[in-house]
Amino acid sequence: MGSTESVETCRLLMLAWAIWNERNHVFHGGEHTNPCRISNHASNYLCQHGDLMHKGTVRRDDIGEKEHHWKRPPEGFWKVNIDGVVFKDKGSGLGVVIRDL
Repeated sequence: MGSTESVETCRLLMLAWAIWNERNHVFHGGEHTNPCRISNHASNYLCQHGDLMHKGTVRRDDIGEKEHHWKRPPEGFWKVNIDGVVFKDKGSGLGVVIRDL
């Protein structure tokens, strides 16, 4: 994957995503998940990503097809979308979009 720093950055971003995903799951009525399972899910997901990148190509079958439609948040709430990237030799980046309508 690259330097130790970029590997750790990827792990941190994936764990942040898994925690955010768990928060949404609970917020929408799901039951709490054991924190160790959340961490394991993030690690497994990162390994799958590494395997796909090692192949050199990502097929539609590998990621599945899903239609996503943005839905306006309830009154008084904002939606936050966070995305990160780590480049092999050029550092990393982070993007954030916050919307209320």
